[in-house]
Amino acid sequence: MCVPLWTKRAFELRHLLDVNVWVALLDEAHVFHTQALTFIQRKKLQIATCPLVENGVIRVLNLPGYGKLG
Repeated sequence: MCVPLWTKRAFELRHLLDVNVWVALLDEAHVFHTQALTFIQRKKLQIATCPLVENGVIRVLNLPGYGKLG
């Protein structure tokens, strides 16, 4: 028996979070920290990530003046 591609499992939504969302989640002083935290705490939320986003988060958080700019 063939299962159609449009089954529920095939359309589960995953969110690819932007660098800005990860920075907001990790930095409690970020202006959007509360909104990002509220979003990430949703039930049944499925997120995705990729090396490009991960590298971007590390790069931003390691900028010499990042903590001083906020």
